[in-house]
Amino acid sequence: MKKLRRMIVWDLKLLVRYQILTIAVVVTIGYVVLFKGAKSYLSESVVTMLIFSDPAMLGFMFIGALVLFEKSAQTLSAITVTPLRTWQYLWSKVLALTLLALPCSMVMAGVGLQTFVYWHWLLLAVVLSSVLYTLLGFVGVLRVNTLNQYLIVIPLFMAPLCVPLLGWLGITKEYFAYYLIPTQASLILFKASMSKVEAWELVYAIMYLGICIALTYRLAENAFIKHIRT
Repeated sequence: MKKLRRMIVWDLKLLVRYQILTIAVVVTIGYVVLFKGAKSYLSESVVTMLIFSDPAMLGFMFIGALVLFEKSAQTLSAITVTPLRTWQYLWSKVLALTLLALPCSMVMAGVGLQTFVYWHWLLLAVVLSSVLYTLLGFVGVLRVNTLNQYLIVIPLFMAPLCVPLLGWLGITKEYFAYYLIPTQASLILFKASMSKVEAWELVYAIMYLGICIALTYRLAENAFIKHIRT
């Protein structure tokens, strides 16, 4: 665990060095300005969707940038000859980006949501969403070597995951098929941070996100072993 803690501290320093922290702060400030200036024009569904996009989209994109920076600096090649284990490397990145997503999302919620916020549900929604989408980013970025290649990967991964947003925004009905996509589970937890949600939906959301995280971690671990350690 000491090695994992040291790695998390190191990755947080990398977030500062590579200006990822700066970008996250700027994006958050941009959302805050938007919420304050257009609060009367933005529905809660739209605001919640934007808050959801912070740990989801930024986690996916930032892990890509972080890993690509390490590839260009030959850091990943060096890791293969160190005693650092695969799980330590993966979870260090995931937890560092989750620690970055938490304050950003909390600030956005505090400014943008006009209702009482159940912070424990919001905290759980941000953590589980950040972990899942960061791991998905791992799966995508470990297969490419350049930013241009990763920009092609992003829509291939994210487009299907964004489909439940159509039901969330009222563009379509909330079809049962949406519940097969983990985004729906994340949205339910974000909804629970603002209003009462059926118990079965909460159970589904937490269990399904947990299952998806476990499966995605396995994919990320296999991708790391295949593309980096071999």
